Parts: sequence; C-alpha cells; structure tokens
Amino acid sequence: MTPTGCHPRLGYDCAQIMSNHYPERLGLAICIRPGSVFKVAWQAMKPFLPPATASKVCIVGNKSQLQPTLERYFSQTMTKWILDEYKSNRRKPESSRYRPFWMPQPDDEGGNPDPRGEKHYVEEWITTRHSSGHLPHPNVLDYVSGKLRASLSFSEPIDVLEVDLNEEDENCELDEATAGKILASLPEEYQIPANAEKLT
Repeated sequence: MTPTGCHPRLGYDCAQIMSNHYPERLGLAICIRPGSVFKVAWQAMKPFLPPATASKVCIVGNKSQLQPTLERYFSQTMTKWILDEYKSNRRKPESSRYRPFWMPQPDDEGGNPDPRGEKHYVEEWITTRHSSGHLPHPNVLDYVSGKLRASLSFSEPIDVLEVDLNEEDENCELDEATAGKILASLPEEYQIPANAEKLT
C-alpha cells in the first residue's frame, strides 16, 4: 500500500459517495493490520466522518489482537473461518488463476476454507433457501443451480511461497506529529480539499 494508492483525498471521496448514496449501510468494518499509510489516511479523513460512522471502524494493529477482536463480534465458527481465510490469503496462490468466490472448495484441497463462507452460513443460506428470503450473490445461486459452470482451469502450477504467519507485525503506530508531517508532504491532489464539508 502506497500513498498514491491510499491517500486522504481518495478516502474522503469514497466516504462522500457512501454518505450521499448509501447512508447508514455500514454495520462494522474491521481493518486487519492496514499499515502506516492507511493509518495516515484514516487520521486525515476521520474528522470529516460522522462520529457514528467512525465508531464502526475497528483497526486491528497486530496479530495478537486479531482473534480476540473477531471473537467479540462473531461466533466461534465464523471467527475460525475468518482466521482461515486470512491465513489463506496471506499465502501465495498455488495456481496462476484465482478460484471464483462462488465455487466451493474442492474436496482434494482440504484445509482451505470454503470461499463462500463458514459451514453454517453455506448450509443455511446458500445450499437451502433461507426462510427470511435472503438470497446470496447471483453467481453463487447460478453455480448451485447448474446455470453457471466453471470455465477456468485451476491446475496451472506455480511456485508456492509459504508466508510465515508469525512474522513480525509492521510497526504502524504513528503519533499525530509524524502523521501530520507525512500528510503535509503529500501532493495537493492527494490532500482533502480545504473547503471539504463534514459528512453527515
């Protein structure tokens, strides 16, 4: 993540779109080890967000906080699924193509999480029609009903690089003075406009 890819102006513009067109849609956003660049952008745009929205953003700065944070908000099985997904996404893929999210994990790839969700969710909301009327993503439904077939081959091997999940956490704690200096050094097009309004 770089300042040009994650900067205050981009964050503010995205927040403005969400505020104007999708108000009060956010339940909770958990940012896992986002790094110092994100934290600088977050510190710059947070004052422009409604307090109720800002309070729904939970930043997990290191691995030791991750599981306790997830357990605070999710069931044990969902917490395990998220942790497995996190670990899976930290590895270099074994194939040169990504498996579409609507396809279940093949039986021969045991140990990898089902990309559609944890087991209870898949059983209650995808493979059967839930009584609430909730429908999963159309691609998931089309794949389950046989309307959508996988046309990609996932058998192209590439070198596998296992990532050490016990690597040191990036030191992303920034004091306000340091964050302020970094913000001031960004080009003007990456800054939040001086006349920016507080979002409601």
